[in-house]
Amino acid sequence: RLRRPVKQALNALSRIIIYVMKKIIIASIALFLTACGRDNPEQYFQDNRSGNNSDFGIYKWGYDHVATVHGFTDDKHACEMMAKALEIDGGKFICKPIN
Repeated sequence: RLRRPVKQALNALSRIIIYVMKKIIIASIALFLTACGRDNPEQYFQDNRSGNNSDFGIYKWGYDHVATVHGFTDDKHACEMMAKALEIDGGKFICKPIN
């Protein structure tokens, strides 16, 4: 009898993981396309806000800008999720507003 609830929980978890991964892929593509031809993406986002709330940068060790997060309903939350995922490979990643 425990098998059905476990299967349902695993199915729900896999759907959540797939959803998050799709969002990360979309954000990565958007970041790549936005940054193409730009020498300083930080400056671009300081001058051009994407959406109603602040866009966020992911910084390794607090100073090395490695990615920009924008276009999500809650950019800060999305940024924190991505930063946490990046820490799996080592290093400390933080999110800071860039505009």
